[in-house]
Amino acid sequence: MEINKTQFDIKIHLPRMQQIVFTDLNQQLHDILNIYQYCIDDNAHWYPDRSTAKGKPKALIYSPEGFTEYGLKKLSRACKQIDTRGSVLFFFADSQKLSNCNLMSYSGYKAIEGFQAGESSVSFYFNLPESKQIIDKMASFITGLAQKFSHNFITMNSREIPSSIYIFPPRINLSLMAYIPSPLQHKDYPEVYQLIPIIKENTHVGTVIVLFDHFPNRQNINDIKTMYSVELKLREADLLPMKHDL
Repeated sequence: MEINKTQFDIKIHLPRMQQIVFTDLNQQLHDILNIYQYCIDDNAHWYPDRSTAKGKPKALIYSPEGFTEYGLKKLSRACKQIDTRGSVLFFFADSQKLSNCNLMSYSGYKAIEGFQAGESSVSFYFNLPESKQIIDKMASFITGLAQKFSHNFITMNSREIPSSIYIFPPRINLSLMAYIPSPLQHKDYPEVYQLIPIIKENTHVGTVIVLFDHFPNRQNINDIKTMYSVELKLREADLLPMKHDL
């Protein structure tokens, strides 16, 4: 029996700061990879993507025990590159998946002339079977990330669903799931499968939106209508920021 798989990515827009320093980057990536291990794979071993197929022990970056000495050196070099070159981009790969591995990327940009805070983001790239169990697992992952980064936007998009970026100005878009750092009520979005509140100190600070209990199909007009309907409501409420503001 053929199993349909979908390619999608999850992107976390990290907090802006005047300078991206080693201690902050180390803690942010540790928190993110720890949540990944809790929600996705409790035996994840991360390597530079070029070393993944061979799983070279000396190239191990992060394991269930945390960052290795080699991994910490890579993070230190990344911070120096941001400071000297203005930006950095690197990839980790979960070696347990070998040729069909999950990938994680980090991109960071230096503050421009002191007027704009440095920006950074982390993305995960998945190729997984289409099932409700996978939807629930991804919702759990995004919820875990939202609880740690409750002031920042998180999106999950399918590479096979047309993006509204071609219709609207370049704001973040919604095709599968998203975390919005604003309290949303289900009565305002009755078409969505699930709204998961994020509570901090007894206050509803944000909401994870899970559009469907299935992977949307671009041939299913109802899926596309729901996706655009919810996104339009969020845009009209000014809850989807311009990409350059993140």
